[in-house]
Amino acid sequence: MDLEVDGLRFSTQIDHSEADALLCEWAPSDELLSFHGPSAWYTCEPRTNPRMGVLRQKDQRRILAMLRPNQLLHHAHPDPRYRVPHMTHAGGAVIEGDHPRAARACTVVSNYGGPIWNRWPDIDLRNHFATAPGVDLFGRRSKWTHFRRRWWSLPRLPRSYQGEIGEDVDKLEVLSGYRMAICLENTFEPGYFSEKFVDGVRAGCVPVYRAHPTVRDTVLEGAVWVDPADHDLDPGRTLEHALSLDPVEVVSQNFAWFRRDAVRATSERGVWARIGDALRTQGEELGVSTPHRSRVT
Repeated sequence: MDLEVDGLRFSTQIDHSEADALLCEWAPSDELLSFHGPSAWYTCEPRTNPRMGVLRQKDQRRILAMLRPNQLLHHAHPDPRYRVPHMTHAGGAVIEGDHPRAARACTVVSNYGGPIWNRWPDIDLRNHFATAPGVDLFGRRSKWTHFRRRWWSLPRLPRSYQGEIGEDVDKLEVLSGYRMAICLENTFEPGYFSEKFVDGVRAGCVPVYRAHPTVRDTVLEGAVWVDPADHDLDPGRTLEHALSLDPVEVVSQNFAWFRRDAVRATSERGVWARIGDALRTQGEELGVSTPHRSRVT
C-alpha cells in the first residue's frame, strides 16, 4: 500500500531506516518493541471475545503484554486519543434508484464460528438469524458445509444458504436485491461497529442490527434500523416488523445519516487520518519530531 493522508505517508515500501513511524496493521511485530520513534499496532478486531481478535493468538498476547498503552490503537481504547474505529467503507457510493427487491432479508456471513460447543453467544445469535426462514444466506461454502444448528444435528449446509460472493460478485449489488439486510456483528461489545451496517445502508436495505449502547448513542445517531432486542431476539417477529416499515423513508433517512461526520470518520481515509493523529500524539509524548513517513507492516 502507499497512501498519503494529512501530510503523513503510509507505505509498505518505506525502509525501516527511513521511517519516522511504524504501524503494524492486523498482526503485531517484534519490531514494535525496538522501533526508535512512534509505533503502534492497529487492530479492528473484537476486544472482549477470547476466541477472536487480539486475545486469540499466543504471539499476539505476548507482544500485547509488552506494549505501552499508547501503542495499541483500537475502537475501545480508554484514551480517546488512541481510539480508532473499525474501517467500514472505502467509497461514498450508494445504490439508489427504485428497482424490484425481494420481500426477504439477505445476510453475508463468512463462517458459522466453529463447533457448536465452542461458539460465542453473539455468533449463535447471528447464526440463528442467518439460517432463519425469510433469510437468504451468502458466504464461503467451505465454511458452512459442516454447520450444525443443534448438538444432535447432522453437519450440512443451512437451507438458507444461497452461494458465495467472490471477487467477481459485488456484495452491495447482492444486498440491493432485498428489502432487508441482517447486519449482526460477530460480537456485542463497547465501541465495536464494523462494515456490516454500512453495507446494508449503502445497498438501500432496512438494516436489522443489534446496537451496543456505546454504538447506538454515537456513530448510529440519526440512523434507522430494527433491533432484534426489541422483539425478544426472535427472527420472525424482527423481520415482520422490518418488512412493515416504509422502505423509502428508511433509505432516505439512512442515506442522510451516511453523510454525517461520525460515519465519514469510519471511512478508509477517516481511519488512516485518525491513525496519523494518534502517531503524532505519541510522537509529542516521546519528544520526537512530527512523523511524515510511516512504515506499514
